[in-house]
Amino acid sequence: IDWLGVATVDEAQTLRSAGITLPILKFSPTLPEELHPAIEANLTLSVDDHETIAQAERAAAEAGKDIAVHLKVDTGMRR
Repeated sequence: IDWLGVATVDEAQTLRSAGITLPILKFSPTLPEELHPAIEANLTLSVDDHETIAQAERAAAEAGKDIAVHLKVDTGMRR
């Protein structure tokens, strides 16, 4: 296993508390109030528009950290 995926920040925090160090992708967009905990848990965040990219960028700058993002692109049929 190279990566794990989660639906919520709480799930990721549970994995990190258990000592999991693999990269973790949060599948759904991260709500503004979840950004700082997500960054502290070293998650790869899903972003899908200018707003979510800007929010993630600001939160990372405030935390003084670089973050990885996964850019979701809808190419049709909601995929």
